[in-house]
Amino acid sequence: RMRIDSSGNVGIGTTSPSQTLHIVGGNADQLLIENGTSSGSAKIQFKANSNRNAGPFIMATQRGNSASDSDLELGDESGTILTLNGGKVGIATVSPTSPLTIKSNSVNGNDSGLTIQANSNANAIVRIVEKSTDGAALHMYDSGAEKIAFYTDGTDNHISAGNVGVGTAVPNEKL
Repeated sequence: RMRIDSSGNVGIGTTSPSQTLHIVGGNADQLLIENGTSSGSAKIQFKANSNRNAGPFIMATQRGNSASDSDLELGDESGTILTLNGGKVGIATVSPTSPLTIKSNSVNGNDSGLTIQANSNANAIVRIVEKSTDGAALHMYDSGAEKIAFYTDGTDNHISAGNVGVGTAVPNEKL
């Protein structure tokens, strides 16, 4: 059953809709959005106001014939931001290759990969970034100051605090 009330709210499965579209269902799916072709996408687009050309979206895409060939994508005007595919999560990629795949957004940038921030502020405590094309850098910080850095090309590797031990968990000297 469907009802349109005096304020224009549409109710499906309810006689007293409280929102513009109010759906009430039982044990089955409450809403199904289907692309009527054999391949393609089903998409929900959100627009904050009429002055915007596009906005965030949720999209289901079927890339093949098996269940693992479908994915759910969340995105914005720039494209897909997050992909869920066959138990894998992709950030900035629609083709995750491992349980978590993060695609770098630039070369040689401190914010091009993964940043873990401190609990009490926005300071980075660990960053894994792309240093150059297909090169990586690992940075570790203490109170916002870089203390450890390792680069795959070997430039500027350093440990700026504490002692380093090889074969011991409690080194007494710098090395």
